[in-house]
Parts: sequence; C-alpha cells; structure tokens
Amino acid sequence: MRRIVLSLLLLTIIAVGCESSANGTNTQDISVSPEDSGIPTLEDTAAPADTAPELDAAPAVDTASAVDTAPAEDNAPAEDTAPAEDTAPAEDTAPEPEPEPAPEPKGACDNASDIEKLNTLEDLDGLMTSCALSCLSDEDCATTCVVDGAGITEPCAVCFAGTISCTLANCAFQCLDASSEGCQNCQEEKCFGAFEECAGIESL
Repeated sequence: MRRIVLSLLLLTIIAVGCESSANGTNTQDISVSPEDSGIPTLEDTAAPADTAPELDAAPAVDTASAVDTAPAEDNAPAEDTAPAEDTAPAEDTAPEPEPEPAPEPKGACDNASDIEKLNTLEDLDGLMTSCALSCLSDEDCATTCVVDGAGITEPCAVCFAGTISCTLANCAFQCLDASSEGCQNCQEEKCFGAFEECAGIESL
C-alpha cells in the first residue's frame, strides 16, 4: 500500500515538473506539498496496526476448548466390569442339606412292611393259638406257621414263635382261653418283655 502511494506521489511530482518546464517556470521555485496536491499522505492511507480484525487476533485457546473438555461418553465405565448376574446368588451356592439318616430299627419287626401286615391281620390271637396247637414248643415249626399265616418276614416271625414257646412253658393253664384276662396278665409278666426286645414293637 505504501509503495503505491509513493509511486503516485513521484508521478505527480514528475508531471508537475514537466508542466512547469514547459511553461518556462523554474521548478526550483515550485514546492508542492502533499497537503496542497490533495494526495493522501502515507500517514493518512496507512492502516493502523491496532485496527486489525478481531478474527486475526483470536487466541488459539478458544479453539482448543473442545479438545480439553472430553465428552461424557469418554468417561463412561469400561464394559469389562462384570454384570450383576455373573455373581451367583447366595441360595445357588449354598450346599443342599444332607438328608437325615433313617433311624436304626429297634427290632426284627420294626419295619414298614411287617407293621402294615400285622396291623391289617384280622385275627392275630387266633393265628397264635392255631400255631401253638400245631407246633407246641417247636419254635422252627411255629416260625413257619406264623410266616405262612401273617405274611410277615421270618426274623419277625421268630419273635412270635418265641412268645408261643414262652406261653406254653409258663402260662399254659392260664391260657386255655387265650382271650382271658389271666392269660394276658401271665404273658405280660412272663413273655411280652422278651417279645418287645426281639421285635422292637409293642405286643399286639
């Protein structure tokens, strides 16, 4: 810009000098000031440095704000964190309680099968009397008789055979009538204790 102004000023001075020499005028007497010529001076035409557009002086910090502030998704927790369902609930990991062991049988007749058959037998006293008359004091014979008549297991029938043998040995006279009170009292005193210890159940 300054070069253009200087060029215009020099051209103006040369033109004026040429015109003065043509008119016979001494160029030394003529002094043309920039103000008289109407040509703007360098000071008038030079753009002040302070009037630079704000866009040129924009600080670089303003444009870096987006970089400094990380987006929210950058701070999100990593996907490597195990989900809640990976941790098994307490009830899934707790060991199952062990089943309680079945109680030891108290005797030969202390089992579900023999107890059911004895409870459903219509006439146990009649069977005992029949086996006593058939086998007398032969316990093996009496055992087989009770097994066949009641359907119970042989170990359980051995206990009944022992009661038959005990009754014949200690209560024969009182038990001529097996249903009498005297027979029941004699058996309870002499024989039923041994029966309950053998069978594991109360006398029937």
